[in-house]
Amino acid sequence: MWNLLFYFGLFGTIIFSGATITETIKGNFEDLVIGVSTTIVFGILPATIGFINNKKRKKQLEEQRKNEQLNSILRLARANQGILTISEVSLELNISIDEAKRRLEEAITKGICIANVNENGNIEYHFPDLLNN
Repeated sequence: MWNLLFYFGLFGTIIFSGATITETIKGNFEDLVIGVSTTIVFGILPATIGFINNKKRKKQLEEQRKNEQLNSILRLARANQGILTISEVSLELNISIDEAKRRLEEAITKGICIANVNENGNIEYHFPDLLNN
């Protein structure tokens, strides 16, 4: 919906500013105020509102996706006795290694897990609340 408003505003800006410029070139300055006002109301304003709200919506969707991935990581950690690796997360969530690493680092930042180096020198992510003692 916000994309539609943005494009409507963009279209309105082009049409109304074009008409205003044409009338001004013809020497018809009486309608200049109306033309500029119409361009603002039916062009610039809707385009700006659409653009801003579209950015907000994209940010909300990205945050929702991150939260869903974190929940999937927690379920996976529970199934693996509270210990995960980056490659396990990448494979199970069907995300890149870099994305898996970012999600696990976010989990560390939130205090959900701890990174440890195992006896083979690999990094494991331990989820204390989900570890089987």
